[in-house]
Amino acid sequence: MIIQQINPEVIETTDEIVVAQVVREISCGESCLDSIRKRAQVPDGKVFVSIDGGERTEVSARNPIPIDLGSSSIKFTVVDDKGNQTEVSLSITRAADAGSSLGLICWFGLLLIILDSLNQKRRKRKIVTS
Repeated sequence: MIIQQINPEVIETTDEIVVAQVVREISCGESCLDSIRKRAQVPDGKVFVSIDGGERTEVSARNPIPIDLGSSSIKFTVVDDKGNQTEVSLSITRAADAGSSLGLICWFGLLLIILDSLNQKRRKRKIVTS
């Protein structure tokens, strides 16, 4: 299972989380949770998450958040000590595999295989003609 860490700066500056196609879980560390609280303007409080309007669960720095290929929205809810709730909604966008590091490694590996095969053909031709 590939997990992608949510960048705290993204939460503070955009309304979108971009994840690679291969990602099935995202994680939110302490700095990420602090960014959600900051955006919600609630300095303390528990943070909950809901994917595509589904069941709301508490977010912790230790537990990744599962997402499906079709997941398109994530809603964080910050609940202060008085029970007041503030929501932070973000869209989920899938990036192409070629843009992810895993995709880039796969494409580079494929390129090396092709170059090796061409090199082997050239060597065989050189041996036959000599």
